Amino acid sequence: MKWTLITGGARGLGREISRTLAVKRKKLVIHYHRSASEALELQGQLRRLGVDVEILEGDFSTVASTQLFIDQYIKQFSDTDTVVNNVGNYLLGAATAIHPQELNQLFHLNVTASLMVIQSLLPSLKQSHGHIVNMGMVGSNAVAANTYASAYNMTKLALAMLTKSLAKELAPYITVNMVSPGYTERSIDLPSDLSSIPMQRPARLEEVAHTVEFLLEQTYITGQNIEVAGGTKL
Repeated sequence: MKWTLITGGARGLGREISRTLAVKRKKLVIHYHRSASEALELQGQLRRLGVDVEILEGDFSTVASTQLFIDQYIKQFSDTDTVVNNVGNYLLGAATAIHPQELNQLFHLNVTASLMVIQSLLPSLKQSHGHIVNMGMVGSNAVAANTYASAYNMTKLALAMLTKSLAKELAPYITVNMVSPGYTERSIDLPSDLSSIPMQRPARLEEVAHTVEFLLEQTYITGQNIEVAGGTKL
């Protein structure tokens, strides 16, 4: 069995994805940056269940530091058939208020780092007819103007286009899809009035994680974005 890499897999949604995929007894590599204690705790939990789990620290904030992680990963885990690009950041604010450096950093973390990981693991992913799932943003299927989190929207729309482009380019060897949560139970900007969400509640993390799991089990679905959003932004 080959390795599954989950970036940002020690906390929050990434942690739930790691736990969900571990049930299938996948061999997991959980990437983390500043969450060493959480990563070690999760590794211990999953190992006690009989799962082969490794953890690997990496800083995705720059091209150079991302490449350092990739080099170390390939040295330790040469055979990879699955990548879940969960790492990313969120930034509120209108476009006129964003400093160019902030935008560049956000683009790198939310888009460029994921592409670097994918490019570097292509030989193994192609050989194993593997799978890639990127984590997106609700609303990218129907683009509308946004002044609430403009930079974040720009990066996630870029990631959506990257997902479609890679899906076409890498077929028939690799499936590439996206899962886009809306408000989750852990969202920092969850509205106090849940009536604004058609389903009247936020998504549970396990609902998002099981959607990732579903896509990783498919061999003919590619280039798609599944929103787990309870009708938000329809």
